[in-house]
Amino acid sequence: MAFSVPLPVASKGLRTDRPSLAQHKAYLQEREDKFKATTDLFCNKCLQKHLIRDAYGFCKVCMDFLCRQCVNAHESTLFTLNHGIIVGAELMERYHHAMRKDKPKGKHVSRSHLDMVADGRASLQYFEADKGTKAKSEDVADGAFDAQLLKNLKIRVISDTRKCFICACVVYNDGKIIVADANNKTLKLFNKHHNFLHTFHMKREPWDICRAVDYTTDLFATESQTNGFHQLKVTDEIRYMLTVKVKGECFGITDWKGGIAVSVKLETKEFCIKLMDQFGNIHRVIPDGFEMQLQLRSPWYLASLKKGRYIVISDAGTGAVTCIAVEGGIKFMYKNRKELKDPRNIASDMDNNIFVVDYETDTVHQLSPQGEDLGVILCGREGLVNPCGIACHKEFLYIQAKMDSNFLNLYELA
Repeated sequence: MAFSVPLPVASKGLRTDRPSLAQHKAYLQEREDKFKATTDLFCNKCLQKHLIRDAYGFCKVCMDFLCRQCVNAHESTLFTLNHGIIVGAELMERYHHAMRKDKPKGKHVSRSHLDMVADGRASLQYFEADKGTKAKSEDVADGAFDAQLLKNLKIRVISDTRKCFICACVVYNDGKIIVADANNKTLKLFNKHHNFLHTFHMKREPWDICRAVDYTTDLFATESQTNGFHQLKVTDEIRYMLTVKVKGECFGITDWKGGIAVSVKLETKEFCIKLMDQFGNIHRVIPDGFEMQLQLRSPWYLASLKKGRYIVISDAGTGAVTCIAVEGGIKFMYKNRKELKDPRNIASDMDNNIFVVDYETDTVHQLSPQGEDLGVILCGREGLVNPCGIACHKEFLYIQAKMDSNFLNLYELA
């Protein structure tokens, strides 16, 4: 009887010559060499030249954020075919996990080490790549916050003709919120439930606003191209009281224990900080070159610490954040252009932590009461694009995350 090969076996191409052990080893080596260069395509290299927010996915095996090209390489390469790639909401969760600082309490731990512990190479790569800032690769101290978005507060009202540009924000103890809208030249009042109450129209764009230390209903505001500041009364509406004349154009304004502090541009084009009572009587002038350290180039915004015993200056021209005792000298000066490039609006909390908006890098930095850099708590990944006005009340942070938008973001600090 003739022997015939079954069709299923024949279709598979039955082999009678098995490869030798040496041939098999050569094949394995050839396969390994073929795919060895693939790892050079992965994003531990290619994302260094771009923003980490351009990442398309995250590989749970390689522990790295990936661009779309590298995700495709993962899914088509033999050695990484079965790697788990996460995208979308899971990718965002992975990012927030990488941002958390799970460090031992009571110890100073290097940022790069924390990054490795939190999320392998990926988080370290993020800290070094995002918008060029190096703030997340230095040593940090205990006390850094994690900001969680709670709500987007709508701040556009019927009378607005343009999108909102919130250059400053104030929150009162009873929960009332006032925002200074430069685009619409208004001050807007909202109640503790975030419902709109009143609009106060100004002749020019508002620059900065603050509330008084001892007066719960007073509001002070500076106005663009104005030699002075306005005092207003806040109830269920905003009422004009008077304008205090000042020699020089006024910009940043904050409260101190004896009244109001204002950054002023003099006729000589030099800047100074004037400490006054609420009627404009000068208590002290802090000039450019104070203690042979202070340089005032663009001191656009001010804040106060410890119930008005210290003034904090945010200077976009020098990139410095300087704290000065109202009855003494310089307490600290933080300046590092690699970490804080363009400081703008500034705020402080009840524990005297300082929050600084970096306009250029789309970030919010936290400084300790002693001026130590605690890192970046908000960045472009959370949607910050040219962030503007900022305020802190209790454990909540208020900020317009995107300039020329109609929302104020409310974050909880934990």
